[in-house]
Amino acid sequence: MLSARRNADAIFRSKSKSAHAERYPFPQHRFCMDGTREHILSTIMEWAQNPCSEPVFYLHGSTGSGKSTISRTIASRCVAEGILAASFINDTSNPAVIRELGELVPTILYQLIAHFPNISDDIYHLLKIDGDDVLSTTADDQLRSLLIDPILA
Repeated sequence: MLSARRNADAIFRSKSKSAHAERYPFPQHRFCMDGTREHILSTIMEWAQNPCSEPVFYLHGSTGSGKSTISRTIASRCVAEGILAASFINDTSNPAVIRELGELVPTILYQLIAHFPNISDDIYHLLKIDGDDVLSTTADDQLRSLLIDPILA
């Protein structure tokens, strides 16, 4: 795993402002307190654990309703169960957290390389084929060329 992290660091160094987003730890108080929000947490966990579920769970609500806290709690539970490969939570209340959609794909790629070291060479190859500036393209282009197209190939 350490070597995969080194590969990820080498691939994304100087190419992305936040390729190391997973290194911004969330304070413990930013998770749901024990015994709270159990209905929505169990609903989302049932969705996450069911391979026949829809591919996207849309968590929505008004500002300050706890969407980011719920998301961090779910991500933490999924990590504990070994069913989360990567996450991106855009929490605008925390200045240390990424706020630009353009950082979504580099962050996800960084985490995928850390979890699946065997793909680091493939990602590095894709970056070389598409040119070093692929990470400065739009989030849509990054998503298509670095995640969707390779998965569908």
